[in-house]
Amino acid sequence: QLDYSEFGSTPVTQRTFWLQLPVNFIAKLPLRDSSNFFLSAGPYGAIGFFGANSFASNYQGSREDFSFGNNASQNRFDYGLNLSIGYHLKGGYSIAAGYMMGLADLSTNSRYEQRNRAWSIIFGYTF
Repeated sequence: QLDYSEFGSTPVTQRTFWLQLPVNFIAKLPLRDSSNFFLSAGPYGAIGFFGANSFASNYQGSREDFSFGNNASQNRFDYGLNLSIGYHLKGGYSIAAGYMMGLADLSTNSRYEQRNRAWSIIFGYTF
């Protein structure tokens, strides 16, 4: 949720769609039954495809689509750091929790900064 944006002080919910490429380094703590706890961390790079802002307008909500790139409301490229901690079961399944912290300012407006932040729950299978 944005507290201040090109919409003024109106609360804005923003949904964006990105393709992200993480490069993680993984440390494992093996257990006796071939399962393990793990910690992964590293940088990521991302490219934005499209998004929408939803905000209150009069008595009903409004939605405004936006684009990324040149002459758009957001910069197309993002980069940052990610961290996750999890448990890998001996059958190949894993579960983890993670956090992504964007370092790039995505706003094309000099009046405010905008950065990606996200929590995640990760389910996986290794084959």
